[in-house]
Amino acid sequence: MYRKDDLVVSLSGIRGIWQKGLSQETTLKLCLAASEIYRKSKQKTILIGRDTRISGQKIFSLAKTAFKSQGFKISDLGIIPTPTLQINTRQQHVAGALMITASHNPPEYNGLKFLDPRGRIFDHQKIEKIIRFFKEKKPLPKLNLTTHRCLSGPLKKAYQYHFDQIFRWINLSLIKNKRFRVAVDSANGAGAFLDKIFLEKMNCTVFEVNCQKDGHFRRGIEPTADNLSLLKQTVVLKKADIGFAQDADADRLILINEKGESLSDEGTLAIAVLHLLSQRRFKNKKVVINLATSKLIDDLVEKHQGQLIKSAVGEINLVKTMAREKALFGGEGNIGGLIFSKLSPGRDSFLAMALILEHLAKTGKKLSQIAGAFPVYYRQQEKIATLSRKELAQLWQKLLKYHWSKKKIWSSSLDGLKLEFKDSWLLIRPSKTEPIIRIIAEADTSKQVEKLISAAKKQASPFFRKKELSPALTRRSKSIPPHFNPKRP
Repeated sequence: MYRKDDLVVSLSGIRGIWQKGLSQETTLKLCLAASEIYRKSKQKTILIGRDTRISGQKIFSLAKTAFKSQGFKISDLGIIPTPTLQINTRQQHVAGALMITASHNPPEYNGLKFLDPRGRIFDHQKIEKIIRFFKEKKPLPKLNLTTHRCLSGPLKKAYQYHFDQIFRWINLSLIKNKRFRVAVDSANGAGAFLDKIFLEKMNCTVFEVNCQKDGHFRRGIEPTADNLSLLKQTVVLKKADIGFAQDADADRLILINEKGESLSDEGTLAIAVLHLLSQRRFKNKKVVINLATSKLIDDLVEKHQGQLIKSAVGEINLVKTMAREKALFGGEGNIGGLIFSKLSPGRDSFLAMALILEHLAKTGKKLSQIAGAFPVYYRQQEKIATLSRKELAQLWQKLLKYHWSKKKIWSSSLDGLKLEFKDSWLLIRPSKTEPIIRIIAEADTSKQVEKLISAAKKQASPFFRKKELSPALTRRSKSIPPHFNPKRP
């Protein structure tokens, strides 16, 4: 991670408050840096898309100016979901693409998500090259900021290709025959332009929530339970079978059951993985998840005789691991993200919607029944002040020694320190987007979770260089809410 003046550069992209951390000069310089990477391609066209943030149009103009000054042609796809841009980038044989989005960050933020020719977000090596260029004190070249002509990016053709590719992998007629009633909340983001079109192609009756297309966000952009009260009410009022909630660029998906109750982030991936692994047509049952994903996925993969592989946190780390292991399925359960390697090189909320509707149609069960059959895992996440690399290494050694003397464990240093026990796990890792250390624990009882968190904080306390962050930043959640399984407390 690189952080300067409210600008955060990480594997999730480059984000900052518009006209502060992410200024006009910064935007130009970052796009010029990316041009050095795109220059290696024989292709000379770059696709550009954006979410609905009002600052997106201005950033598009700056990016277009920077890229055209380096000899590239620009294809403007306008407001478009990230997964739609990714799949079209891979299909159109271009030098790469730029998605202008700050994902789930507040409206005053915006960001740059650079994609390689295969539609994958830039990896660590490419990000490092951008950082080196950005840190250089060279003055910007003179650029003509007047309007440049660019290629007409046919949005309809782009999303139609995306939808057609999804429909190749599902039983469309089975879903159509069920005539599902679906409520959808796009957070007034890029999904607002396509959600209804996509769902109606599956013969769904659609009830839109927060789908105005004016660039103003009427709820918190991150699809957390607290931000989805209107969607929950709509599901109940309209007697919908399911509710779907996205973030601003429509790569994440959260589910609401027919009772108006929200599943956690893990629920989306869990049901999608359950559906995919239960199909006989997929002989390859390798599933890749990141180290912060719930043990619920471990259970599902084991039950269906699949093979589970774990990667470092970060979409590109997951995608690269899937490619290396030749895995079909993957996801980041902790943020409601699903990846299917045959279709898209990144998280895709539209694919997730289709697969989950297919599962409901195939099983004939309600969403609450499906989730209610899952075991309950309690999860807690806390943040502590940042530590130096030396202090962090010492903390990991202390934790290993402390836990190893008590019980048999499995450990991994792939991304921070992950300790797995028979009925619980603990992950301590430096954040890639904030100057903090994240402590995440999961267990089958809330008491055990609290013990793991308490022990980790106690071992870390001698190393604190700053006071612990405000308790208000502590977040506690359950992988699948207990009311989905009344047999468990």
